[in-house]
Amino acid sequence: MKRNRLSLAVYAAVFGSVLGVGGCFGGGSGGGNVADGGIRGTGASVGPVARFGSVFVNGTRFDTSSLNGRVESDDGIDREDDLEKGMILRVEGEWRNNGRGTAERLEYDDTLRGNVQNVTVVDATAGTAELTILDQTVQVDGQTVLRDISFASIEDLADQFVRVSGWRLADGSFRASFVGTHSGGSDDDVEIEGRIDAGSLDTGARTFAINGLITEWTSTTEFDDLTESDLAEDLGVEVEGRFQGDRLVATEIEREDSARYSRGDDDDLEIVGPVTVPWESNDRTFSVNGIEFDVDDDTEFDDGLQPTDLVAGRLVKVEAEFDDGRWVAEEVEQREANAEVDGTLTATPDRDNEILRVGGVEVRVTASTVISDDDDDDGRRLGFDDLSEGFSYEVEGIDRGSDGYLEAVKIERDDDDGEGFNLEGVITDLDPSSGENRLIVLGLSIQTNVSTGFDNTSFENLTIGDRVEVEYQKSGGDYIAEEVELEDDDD
Repeated sequence: MKRNRLSLAVYAAVFGSVLGVGGCFGGGSGGGNVADGGIRGTGASVGPVARFGSVFVNGTRFDTSSLNGRVESDDGIDREDDLEKGMILRVEGEWRNNGRGTAERLEYDDTLRGNVQNVTVVDATAGTAELTILDQTVQVDGQTVLRDISFASIEDLADQFVRVSGWRLADGSFRASFVGTHSGGSDDDVEIEGRIDAGSLDTGARTFAINGLITEWTSTTEFDDLTESDLAEDLGVEVEGRFQGDRLVATEIEREDSARYSRGDDDDLEIVGPVTVPWESNDRTFSVNGIEFDVDDDTEFDDGLQPTDLVAGRLVKVEAEFDDGRWVAEEVEQREANAEVDGTLTATPDRDNEILRVGGVEVRVTASTVISDDDDDDGRRLGFDDLSEGFSYEVEGIDRGSDGYLEAVKIERDDDDGEGFNLEGVITDLDPSSGENRLIVLGLSIQTNVSTGFDNTSFENLTIGDRVEVEYQKSGGDYIAEEVELEDDDD
């Protein structure tokens, strides 16, 4: 009963229930009902690809027709057709209030690329694992999109060459948004990003270390956006080269992505990533994916999110404007999944508004929702119209609390349409007065009875605000709990 413990436990310890990106788009190509609106931003939008039919990034459908399918990349992702859901894409262009935008440039760069040295399943039922690639730790969780492999067979990734798109965390490890096998890859063409370790730079030996990995440069190494003399401890770099013995021999060294976001005044940035430096109340700053943002009196925090909630590792979306050499945050939104439901559809999908009922829970799909398939058959093209009866669904999302629905961050379709449901979320109401001992979670009223098993609690000890995991069945027109487990903050 522990489906997504890595991402949910991080949230449960410190996070409240807040809103992510809204909006509605129809079908796999992303139609839908939108209102007219003016330009919201001009600059760079950086985040996971959610859909195709043009490309959807950060809740915006970007028209890419003027690019003729071209993507700028040194990593073999040269065409729009090469992109996969979950890959972190940089879109330069403009985006509007109606959820549409125009792309002037697409740029993709692997976060890591190399051979998987080790796979450790952290929690099989939670869908969490750790991969070791180039001696670096890569975290896989319920929001990670897996390509060419399912989580059930993730241990088969050992000794396979993969590309990873994701984010580097404050401790030097990585959180994967996408992991996919790379059949043409070899140790002669690997990539890593990170900061040069303190005390590791040896200009005489032409070596430094990135999170412990010895990196060597030679007279033939190409430097991009910097020179050899610019190398310094704590400098963020990306290195491509060949993995040889216990070290990486660099063919190219360049500044990491975050160092390339300095732009002209009034340019805009929207980016999804983990908080890497928590909220500093004295300076009124925080950092996401290595980029520092100022907070002023006009910064909008969506739906109860507070600056003090910006703790290390939390996944957020930030919209900002470049002003006098600084990024000033205009809006901060939640993108960390904090709830889930697993099971079959219990009502016919609302195709017009992209709403599902999974295990009785209302699930709303947005332009940021990633829809995938556990068997990865045509997962790239899978859209809302492909979600139907005959499958089960695992939904990671944002608990909308009193509004009574789950905003989907990721939906995974499974061929197994077995019986029974499972959900995890916060209790918003308790009703013992009817004699049925009901609890309300994710807007769903679930009845307990003498056959219900309680783990770490009893119905009488439950309180509003408790986080629980519930296994339940549908009986007639009601939902009956088989087991209720109280979730500890440090689970």
